[in-house]
Amino acid sequence: MTCSDLANYQLGVFDPDLANSDPVHAPVIGSYHGHTIVTAPPPSSGVFLVQMLDLLERLEARWGFSIGAGNYEFGEVGTLNVMQEVMRAAFADRARWLGDPDFFPVPVAGLLAPSYIQTRAGLITPGQRRSSFSAGSPPTLAAAQQKPASTKETQEHEGVDTTHFTVIDEAGNVVSVTSTISDLWGTGLMVRGRGFMLNNQLPNFNDDPQGTAANPAANDVEGGKSPRTTIAPTLVFLGDELVAGYGSPGGTGIINAILQVTLNLVDHDLTLSTAVQRPRISLDSGSSSARHGDRVGLQRVGALELAEHGLRLRLDELDRGGAGHRHLPGRRSAVRGRRFAPDRRRQRPRPALTGERAAARQGSRRRSPRPPRP
Repeated sequence: MTCSDLANYQLGVFDPDLANSDPVHAPVIGSYHGHTIVTAPPPSSGVFLVQMLDLLERLEARWGFSIGAGNYEFGEVGTLNVMQEVMRAAFADRARWLGDPDFFPVPVAGLLAPSYIQTRAGLITPGQRRSSFSAGSPPTLAAAQQKPASTKETQEHEGVDTTHFTVIDEAGNVVSVTSTISDLWGTGLMVRGRGFMLNNQLPNFNDDPQGTAANPAANDVEGGKSPRTTIAPTLVFLGDELVAGYGSPGGTGIINAILQVTLNLVDHDLTLSTAVQRPRISLDSGSSSARHGDRVGLQRVGALELAEHGLRLRLDELDRGGAGHRHLPGRRSAVRGRRFAPDRRRQRPRPALTGERAAARQGSRRRSPRPPRP
């Protein structure tokens, strides 16, 4: 790689102030409890991180609960239940609609449309586990995009050689980068004279075509096409203030890890270090046989209660998790991130609680009050 290569590189970034802005590669921007979430566009999975957050907000409004209070504090069965259901709903959509936007018109706006979020949230009842989730039909979807849904559940390839770093310079510029070559040494081929390995991401395409040769589905293999990926480097803002930047390795568990770190920061009022170290869960399929793939380390939640909500665990699977808790044998999900201006961090506004809900929340607070900030 030379200075000339870097000088001629064109980054696909959407900037409404530029005449040649590229909306196809625009970062996905959403909001959650007063915070702005900026994450990676297709073929990365940031749209489904935002979709899961939108679903949680819709469920809170419909069912009158608040993540971070009562049965929805960290590690409580209510929290685990709604998290697993939004994961399953999002992964059902992801399996059908995510692909390379240069080859397939990924319906980002439709997947995040309020009407569609309301429809998908209507499939979820807190305290229950839906038998299965299928991909939905986002609004304003062109007829040409309609692909036959695959009836075969496929296990996505999960590489082990992914890393994330977040860097801030003295001027306040921040980058949040997730990089992967999939498996050990990627293809095993080094780019001569350039010093980097080629990846082996081909298994991230659909194993079996879901479209046709003339009209491929979103993630069917094609020449020059990028496969979908779960990487989702993320920045979180409160107003104009950058709160945190983070990302993770971990294959299909990445967006679920980022979801839970976000909830830990925004709803559970944890420091970034603690938010990353807390144990997590992950489901990456909407099917009836979707299994929990991690060791969770949530001892105070009974295994029988978890089983009632579809988390299929054995007692010997309840152990200490953390930043390096296991997703699958030999895999580790270690979120990496930076938090900024912690003294200026504000609590998100919460709906007013009255009666039993207010009493439940008051009784559920186990942390000592913080001293006032200067």
